[in-house]
Amino acid sequence: MRIFASRQTLRAAPRRIVPAAPDLPLHTELSWRPGIAPVDDAPVQVFHDGPTDGVTTAAETGTLRLVVSTSVESFASIAVALPAHIRGLLAARHILRLDAVLGLSRPLHGYARLNLRHGPDIDAIPRAMPLRSGRCTAEFDLATTGVGRRPLHHAWIDLIFEHPQDAEIAARDILVSCRPRAEC
Repeated sequence: MRIFASRQTLRAAPRRIVPAAPDLPLHTELSWRPGIAPVDDAPVQVFHDGPTDGVTTAAETGTLRLVVSTSVESFASIAVALPAHIRGLLAARHILRLDAVLGLSRPLHGYARLNLRHGPDIDAIPRAMPLRSGRCTAEFDLATTGVGRRPLHHAWIDLIFEHPQDAEIAARDILVSCRPRAEC
């Protein structure tokens, strides 16, 4: 199997940290929505295992659109880096939630994965995610990670689409929210 590990970088400037809203989980402490626009050296990246032209991207107002060709063999992913001011607020008592509004040309299999880098170590928490058009949700409990005990150098969430040949994927909205875990 050949792996090209192609990637494209897009700009994701935080629009704002929004206060708790009706569509957020109860007791949400913070949330963040990346704004997406095509620019180099930014924290939204697209990865796939095909040649460079295997995935074409277009960033429209608030929507990232991927068109995947037949040359992409096993995966395509959207990686969204959490900004430093959000990483600094995370603690082991938190549950991180990802809400994504997707538009898919056909149903796909995939998952969301939270990646936390503490120096040389990376904690990866994968969650199976039914990918269909509409709202998709995944939650990550930070209790089993080293958050709070060691400095968190980098954090990002991957939306991974398996076998996306000849598919069109539109990420219309991505929202990351954080709330405390219930105490016993």
